[in-house]
Amino acid sequence: MTGTPLPEPVRQDLTVRRDLPAGDVAGFLDDVWREPDGTDAGLVFADWLEDRGDARCQPVRWSLRREQAYTEPVRAAYREHMTAWWLKHGNGWVGPLPGGLQLVWHHGGLSVRIDAAHAPTPGPVATAQLVRSLHRSVWVARLELAHVQTAALLYDLSPHLRALALTGYHLYDLSGLERLPGLRRLTLQGHHGIQFRLAGLPALERVEIHGSQPTRDVLLEALPELRRVELRDCHAVEKMTVERSPKLGDLDLTELAALRQLFLRDLPALRRLDLPRLAQLDVRVRDCPALAGEDLAPLRNRRP
Repeated sequence: MTGTPLPEPVRQDLTVRRDLPAGDVAGFLDDVWREPDGTDAGLVFADWLEDRGDARCQPVRWSLRREQAYTEPVRAAYREHMTAWWLKHGNGWVGPLPGGLQLVWHHGGLSVRIDAAHAPTPGPVATAQLVRSLHRSVWVARLELAHVQTAALLYDLSPHLRALALTGYHLYDLSGLERLPGLRRLTLQGHHGIQFRLAGLPALERVEIHGSQPTRDVLLEALPELRRVELRDCHAVEKMTVERSPKLGDLDLTELAALRQLFLRDLPALRRLDLPRLAQLDVRVRDCPALAGEDLAPLRNRRP
């Protein structure tokens, strides 16, 4: 690449349109999300928006070109133009929003972080209002919720979410996540529940669980698109069951220092299984043909 062109000024002849078909927008965003770098699909989306006089074509296009820029002055120019665009149009991107919400355009959609402990108006009611303000927006792809205390909040999440991170939360029931048909990535950090169960998420591809110290029982089942599971700093997990997830190929459990029982069932694509070296670990494997020839030593108990 010979160089990335400087961004054009914020255009005054464009507006944020409220009448774009949500289904068309969702389709474009999904194409961008699925593309490794999002460049081609993102530029097609930006052109589509521009043809309809929508000002959001500029930040979509700028974000892609900024990532391609090799020099800091060019990157800085894109950041400055993005700031100017947000000052002019930002409040209209997804409609009126409560104070304290910051939206960031990133690969395949908007990213939002809501911290219940540091919100302008703290408390579960105010936090729920912030979440509901995003509920109908097809543009919001990533959401991070911090210090959430009530599982009822999960039922207010946008069904258009593709990535969700829960940090420092005290939830004992995650069944509300089953209402997110497009969720592809789930990150959980600082979980304070004793049991953890995920089931029935049709699009979920990756699960990361970090620093969930009290959690003792983990169950992952009926996740048809799940490809990777990663647990880190979850030192209290004693029992884990993974079943009926036909695309799961990578399971990393090396940091589970307390693991005593592992049940793997109906995982035909599982080829990589990283296990801790524990003397009393009981592993039971059934209908996992890709592991048939693998040496699961130094496990002391293996019951097919």
